[in-house]
Amino acid sequence: MIKRLNIYLKEMFPLVNRLFASAVVFFAIYFLVILANNITEINIGIVEVAGVISLFCFWLFLRIADEFKDYDTDLRLFPHRAFPSGRVLKKDLITLMTVDIIIMLALNIFIVKNIGLFLLALGYVFLMSNWFFMKKYIKPNLIFALISHNPVQILLNFYMISIVCNKYSLDVFTFDNFLINMMLFFPATEWEIGRKIRKPEDETEYVTYSKIMGFKNASYLLLGVTFLELIVTMIIIVKFTNPVFLIWLVILFDSFVVRIRKFTKNPDNQMIKYSETYITLMQVSLVLIAGFTLVQRFF
Repeated sequence: MIKRLNIYLKEMFPLVNRLFASAVVFFAIYFLVILANNITEINIGIVEVAGVISLFCFWLFLRIADEFKDYDTDLRLFPHRAFPSGRVLKKDLITLMTVDIIIMLALNIFIVKNIGLFLLALGYVFLMSNWFFMKKYIKPNLIFALISHNPVQILLNFYMISIVCNKYSLDVFTFDNFLINMMLFFPATEWEIGRKIRKPEDETEYVTYSKIMGFKNASYLLLGVTFLELIVTMIIIVKFTNPVFLIWLVILFDSFVVRIRKFTKNPDNQMIKYSETYITLMQVSLVLIAGFTLVQRFF
């Protein structure tokens, strides 16, 4: 089983990459909440490590749940993947999911001690894994699926925000925290849209945004969400850090606009890579900008 799970994780959920992404998202939120609330002393320890691992475990849960949700579709359209190909078994994934849940529960009961929002997020993830018990309505409708599934990131963001707020005795539900939440919600939407945009000749019976909207309109939808992220991020940068950093954010956005324009004129199969690269650069930039601002404040 260990060998099969190693194959699965290597192909479907690269541990190092996902752990890095979890740390980037967590500390982007962590540093910005601290900046927003003028915390003068930072103490990073076991709680923060538990927060990063919990986010990582949430994402792993979602990945495994998708394997079960989409098994029939994957069997037809993606038979080469680890689970539908039989190279990993259902019992393997159930075991991995069980261990994953146990780790999350242990971390949040004994270390994070933030069981309320944790259970709320976990409950939403459970409903997602069962199509909110409306599979026949949600599965065929990509927009409905986006509207019903993507709010999970809002809950996960508030969960991470609450970890910081509980540690430093801050209010969770403030306007500044809402802005921080939205800033990190939009990238999840961008990723979801970007991975389902294909050039016309690559379309199959698999439902994509480019298939139902056309690749140009789908690209403009992605660009629109990215623009909303930029606006919220710029507001946060101006409020909590040095406005000079806006130059870098605009450069990143302009480079992504160029990519979108090239795709609409001459589509290729790299849209998800463009989107993921932009998302990663933006989030790493936020961590560095917030971290630099904190260093300036304290030293």
